[in-house]
Amino acid sequence: MPNPTSSLRFPWRLILAGLVLAGLLVWLIKWPAGKKHSASSQSWAGFNRRQAVRIEVNRPGHPAVVLEKQHGAWWLTQPYAAPADQSTVKNLLGELSRIVPDRKLGAAGNLAAYGLDHPPSLVVHLAGGRSLQFEFGNPAPTGEGDYMKLASAPEVVLAPDYVKADSLHGAFNFEDKTLLHFTSNDVTALAIVNHGRRARFQRVKGQWPSAQASDISDLLDSLQNAAMNSIADQSGKDPARYGLASPAIRVRLSWKGGGGTLDVGKKTKTGDYYARSSARPAIVTISSYLLDDLRKLAKAPAKAKPAHRPPHAAAHP
Repeated sequence: MPNPTSSLRFPWRLILAGLVLAGLLVWLIKWPAGKKHSASSQSWAGFNRRQAVRIEVNRPGHPAVVLEKQHGAWWLTQPYAAPADQSTVKNLLGELSRIVPDRKLGAAGNLAAYGLDHPPSLVVHLAGGRSLQFEFGNPAPTGEGDYMKLASAPEVVLAPDYVKADSLHGAFNFEDKTLLHFTSNDVTALAIVNHGRRARFQRVKGQWPSAQASDISDLLDSLQNAAMNSIADQSGKDPARYGLASPAIRVRLSWKGGGGTLDVGKKTKTGDYYARSSARPAIVTISSYLLDDLRKLAKAPAKAKPAHRPPHAAAHP
């Protein structure tokens, strides 16, 4: 006699198997299309950011910004010479090389309708002589992104708005804003002048003077991460105007393999201070908090050495 339970289960097994097969079929159909879409999207710009050797940013009414790769590092060469922020440049190239348009609008008969008749642009020059000129138009009225095209192709695309925002900057945005390049663990000596008060600290066997060790660590951490807020005078030819001809505040660091100096001048109208480091001639502005730890140490004894126990001292009272 047939098992009624078995006969009831059979249709459900058949339905379940059908659903699995249908799902597999859909996946097999869509997967290649998805792969083709990804490859097609990547080929819109189609370059390897590691092959970039020169970048030009052209904005109507502003000086051209030029960055060049020299000995493996990026440098700002126009409108003035300065080290570039390596992360900023690499991130920008990564964005441009991976652009996936939100929409492809095809060739445009009237570029002015998209703000692309006289557009700002960014040119990436690659090793081997190839170059790509990215042109940026108006924001889409729907708020979906910005119109954009390559100078070598008629097609207009709609790209994420962050691409344009990250590309069209002045020189300062691309500049390395670090005041002094060092690692606090490598510093061996610290000298401070603060309005005539002098203090010098020596690191012996890896130890700073015990009474000032905490303040020294705070100051070194602040200086290691310190960045300029703005550039007051790129050439630095008039230091007296900023209180830097004979600076009242000076910090001198010695570290393994070198050293550096930071001079601090007058206070700005916004509460920052004018400053100049030995790394470059430019006069910049820095935040006032950097002076707090410095002032504490300037009140310390003129020469402070690490506390140590004489070799003959008893180990117990």
